Amino acid sequence: MNEKEIFERIQKLISELLACEKNSIKLNTHLVQELGMDSLDLLDILYRIKLEFNIVIKDGAKEDLFVEYFFKNPTPKTMLDFVKDNTKINMNKKTQVLNFLQNPKSVYQR
Repeated sequence: MNEKEIFERIQKLISELLACEKNSIKLNTHLVQELGMDSLDLLDILYRIKLEFNIVIKDGAKEDLFVEYFFKNPTPKTMLDFVKDNTKINMNKKTQVLNFLQNPKSVYQR
């Protein structure tokens, strides 16, 4: 999944939550100042992002730091970076599985 695809999914989630046009949501749109989100909306969109991208953060302190940062800089770009930072491992595992399925003997050819 590339950045454009991630951004489009984030746009869709925001537009569904706020009932606004996807085109009005740019990468650096300030979700509070420009779209009128409040703190509950911000928490809601973070929850939806985690569900959409299957993100599980086991380190509560790490998640708290991100939430604090996101509240200071609530933009789709911040969410995009969050998704990229927290799905790299999952994406690498998916790539490994796909490679194995395409060429199972490669695991044994060392």
